Amino acid sequence: MMSNRYLCDKDFTYFNAKDDFIITPESVYKRRIWFKIKEFEVIRDSSTIDASDWVEIAEQIEQNYDDFDSFIILHGTDTMAYTASALSFMLENL
Repeated sequence: MMSNRYLCDKDFTYFNAKDDFIITPESVYKRRIWFKIKEFEVIRDSSTIDASDWVEIAEQIEQNYDDFDSFIILHGTDTMAYTASALSFMLENL
């Protein structure tokens, strides 16, 4: 990720980022995106995801909710609809 010049401005990130943030190059609108990548300990095939995984995802979002403007979850297609539905109910009061 750090070596991709479209996703990371290495110099700007090195001098300005804290807490493992990655910072994009400046856009034509003079803005940058600061982001972090969180990878779970066990990578699961989407066909085997169950309620315990939904709880883990929801807990991570809840713990980091005030620190970020949005969350992107990368997920396979086998159970994506189930995960999206479960998370929508689990996170409805945030």
